Amino acid sequence: MYPNGTVTIGTHTYSISQLEVPLQSPSINFTTLYAGSELDNVNTTVAVPQYPTATPLFGEYYYNYSSSIVGAQAIYYDHKAYPVNGAWDIAGYVGVPSIPNLLPSASSDTEAKMVFTYPTIPLAAIEDWDGRPLPNQMVVEYGMGTTPVLCAGTAPIAIDFSGVNGQLLQPLPAGNRTVVYWYDSCLLYTITGGAYPFINIYDTSIQSDVNNLGNPVLQAAVETHVVPATIYLKSATGTGIPGALVVVFDQPTMGNEFLGFNITALTVQ
Repeated sequence: MYPNGTVTIGTHTYSISQLEVPLQSPSINFTTLYAGSELDNVNTTVAVPQYPTATPLFGEYYYNYSSSIVGAQAIYYDHKAYPVNGAWDIAGYVGVPSIPNLLPSASSDTEAKMVFTYPTIPLAAIEDWDGRPLPNQMVVEYGMGTTPVLCAGTAPIAIDFSGVNGQLLQPLPAGNRTVVYWYDSCLLYTITGGAYPFINIYDTSIQSDVNNLGNPVLQAAVETHVVPATIYLKSATGTGIPGALVVVFDQPTMGNEFLGFNITALTVQ
């Protein structure tokens, strides 16, 4: 987040208060879940209640409509004669095949719930060149089409970010192209109208990236063109300089895109 809703690059200041990114909708599947009647996973059961009657129509019942236990299984167990015993599913979850525990439910829940899901790719984490977690990276999934344009691609359908452990914040919908952008370079490019270039550190349209760094359609993590570096500060005579503050930043944005600093070791071996 930039202060006061602006970002300054050199002598120019850009407002980001009206930043908008048009997205195309991915393929969405709508499903109606009938809570209580379609428990996919059951976590609570009770013995089927038995209510003998003096003048039964079909012998003595396991269940009848005077029971205090209600739900979809009332229909299944009604007019079932002794001596069959069974378990009554009274609580659990309803869902879709890919997410069976989507919604908690109970046999007394008679509501129908509309849910939507979308096809996703396995990609769940972003890593650097050495396979270490890489946080704060922007990931864009592109679909079909020539518009709208967003940085390196067209027809974006989803934007995601890697969290503190490199894990994506949300599952990515399935598309045709996956691009990982360094930090917020794509946002800076959009904010400044191209004054600062975007930096794509992984791109499935580049076959060598897929071959060498991982395939997001098949793997849970991909590596990127972010290579760790160690800086050694030495004097003119070649000896190390301890206790010096070293600041590294990108020149085009004067540190808006990259800013790192540290102090050299206090002892030199």
